[in-house]
Amino acid sequence: MARTRGAKSSSPSSRKQSLQNEPIPDPVSKPSQPRAVPPPVKPAPPKPPARRYLTRSRGRPLQKRPRVESSEPIDLTEQSPEPSPVPTPVPSPIPSPIQPPVPSPTPQAEPQEPQPHFRAPNSI
Repeated sequence: MARTRGAKSSSPSSRKQSLQNEPIPDPVSKPSQPRAVPPPVKPAPPKPPARRYLTRSRGRPLQKRPRVESSEPIDLTEQSPEPSPVPTPVPSPIPSPIQPPVPSPTPQAEPQEPQPHFRAPNSI
């Protein structure tokens, strides 16, 4: 393959000669060899991946997933009603992390910039 790329040859004339000399004898003498190569290639790849998958997916991910899945639906149901009614005492912990990012751009730029960004997508 290195010869076809022309890594060793610097002039185009030498490339043509090497290509003409090699491809003719190669296809004639190697057509039967590639056919015999596939059998040994098949058993090698399937064995390593099968072992890896079995070791990784034994029990750790299976045990963690059910626990997270069972707790996720409960959290989602609790979070969805909180923002929708917009209660004043409950949102205090939620807006606190949201507020810091909002004031940071305000001192850097005028507060009028964030408003047009929000209004433009709504109008579209």
